[in-house]
Amino acid sequence: MGRMVGCVVASHAPFWDGRNLAPRHAGDQDRGGLRFLAALREVRAAVTGLDPTLAVVMGPDHFRNFFYDVLPAICVGADRVRSFGDFGSGREDLPGAPRQARQLVRRLQSRGFDPAVSLDMGIDHGISQAYSALFPSGETALVPVMVACTGPAAMLPARALELGRALRRAIEELDDDERVVLVGSGGLAHWTPVLDPDDPGIDPGMRDYVVSGRARAREVAEAREAAIAEIVGGRRAGEVRLNPEWDRWFLDQISTPGGRAALAHLSSEEIEAAAGNGGQEVRTWLVAASAWDGDLDLRSYEPVPGWMTGMACAVGGL
Repeated sequence: MGRMVGCVVASHAPFWDGRNLAPRHAGDQDRGGLRFLAALREVRAAVTGLDPTLAVVMGPDHFRNFFYDVLPAICVGADRVRSFGDFGSGREDLPGAPRQARQLVRRLQSRGFDPAVSLDMGIDHGISQAYSALFPSGETALVPVMVACTGPAAMLPARALELGRALRRAIEELDDDERVVLVGSGGLAHWTPVLDPDDPGIDPGMRDYVVSGRARAREVAEAREAAIAEIVGGRRAGEVRLNPEWDRWFLDQISTPGGRAALAHLSSEEIEAAAGNGGQEVRTWLVAASAWDGDLDLRSYEPVPGWMTGMACAVGGL
């Protein structure tokens, strides 16, 4: 049977190198970001000390691998796992866990969830950054779980909490002895160009891309990365919006099972108003924290305008 030995929920951002836990560019030397990375180094060491055999990583996709031609609310990578390589992350195969992933899918199905299954799953920095940050040897078996966080496919926060509870039972019923670390990667409050195909403010060209842009993913990714680099470089710094007050409230709530129960009442509209479209990624935290079902200890929170979001890391069992 599987045993959950640790849980990590953390912000991701394209401006730091997960494997080396360092800023990607000289212009990214934000002091808050450096403090966050210092805390994450300690968390990495603690995760390594747990000697995990399996990483179950919940994260979004930023329209690099999944599109609204057919977009599942949840997708489990159950065979080959390929990193897209965006923002300088490694473009490489990662060690999938086909047997364990298939067992998790079957057990989730028995509890009322029907995740999509990918036997050749692409992941972008929403999952790959967290994996490389916490499992730098690249040898720990990985079950990636893509959680849709934008548009009509995104599940309600209450449903994300239910998924976490079902995932906990599924892990406990794995056939083999596994030491499992749960990871939720996403958030916190941040605003990005509109990607929701139902949002009337979306650029028509971008709407066409998020619906049927699979063949153009690399071309569009390069343009998006260049636009973000322009913001980070300061030429459009006034476009960066953060909400540290909401971040701190959310972190306080998610730190305990009772607080997480209160988050079940959040709506997508409330998250959007307070935390932006990027804040919808906290669904990944809700799944991981609910699966952990214990307290989480906040190790770092830093509002980092240069990275376009609040950077936080909280842990359980470490």
